[in-house]
Amino acid sequence: MLISETHFTNKNYIKIPNYTIYDTMHPSGRAQGGTAVIIKTAIKHHLTGINEDEFIQATNVTLNDQQGSFIVSAVYCPPKHSIKTELFQKFFKSLGRRFIAAGDFNAKHPWWGSRSLTPTPRGRQLYATLLAENLTPISTGEPTYWPSDLKKSPDLLDFAIIKSIDPKCLTAKSCLDLSSDHSPVIITFTRQITMAQKIQHLYNGKTNWTKYKLYLDKNLNCNIPLKNPTELENAIEGFNILIHKAVNEATPTVALLKKSQNISKNIQAKIQEKRKIRKTWQITRTKSNKTKLNKITKELKSLLITEKNKSIQNYLKQLTATEATNYSLYKATKRLKQPQLHIPPIKKNNEKWARSESEKAYAFAEHLHEVFQPAA
Repeated sequence: MLISETHFTNKNYIKIPNYTIYDTMHPSGRAQGGTAVIIKTAIKHHLTGINEDEFIQATNVTLNDQQGSFIVSAVYCPPKHSIKTELFQKFFKSLGRRFIAAGDFNAKHPWWGSRSLTPTPRGRQLYATLLAENLTPISTGEPTYWPSDLKKSPDLLDFAIIKSIDPKCLTAKSCLDLSSDHSPVIITFTRQITMAQKIQHLYNGKTNWTKYKLYLDKNLNCNIPLKNPTELENAIEGFNILIHKAVNEATPTVALLKKSQNISKNIQAKIQEKRKIRKTWQITRTKSNKTKLNKITKELKSLLITEKNKSIQNYLKQLTATEATNYSLYKATKRLKQPQLHIPPIKKNNEKWARSESEKAYAFAEHLHEVFQPAA
């Protein structure tokens, strides 16, 4: 997910389980502009760099497909700056030989589907850059910006620009699920993306530790010579092999079950109806359509609350204190009564927050290095 206008500062950020988030703030440090890339941890990737200029903020992440590596970049260009062709060229060249750069460029030109027949000055500069650098725009051809001011017309400001990637592998469509004044654009990339290797765990929640202990007691031999480095290395290697065998013997294979969310047909129909009414209101901006949109939004919220309550009631009815359900009532009660441990944030020496595990480790290392100094 490529996000424009995050409005992040040093004081805030977001975390989503099983996803890695990279962000770029506005160079002023104030809550304005900024970009972010949210990517699944299972995808092989790494942060390539960020662009923190006043006129362009961008977050760049490198991925891999069958043809090699390429960069995906979340881009935001504030509307108040004048961006010449040279600045656009410098930015796109920094992304390398293959890339997908997408976001809010705040540039209008009929070539990528803007409704305005007269290109804006920035649109002309960006168009000249695309021709000079042999770049290709990917867009829906539909408006993505819906101004609240009735004197302004909806237009297309959010699109993607690609280089050395077959346009046939990319398709773009509008998404009307969210309520921002910019509609999200879903771009489907049909190439196979390289995934990261899964971490192999020695044990799981079903490991029989009694069986593990008995296996070690039966097979561990302590009567071995340890008189030289070679014998010591062999003993360590043998001990490691024995531990792995004991864990494998005591750990059954557990199949991971994917959680599926079953949404009722009634709610699905209501969501589709809301999307149609919202699109009509975005185009017309009339009071009557806004009233309809507010009404169906409230109805959808009420249906979702009712559905959630029913799901909770069904879950509670299935809980028992017997072995037949693996003592589900006891486990549910323990989980609900367990206090939530507060994990305080950690600040680095440069007054910024340590977000990732590696940043926290380095922060502790620097602190301990300063505290534990040899006596003079």
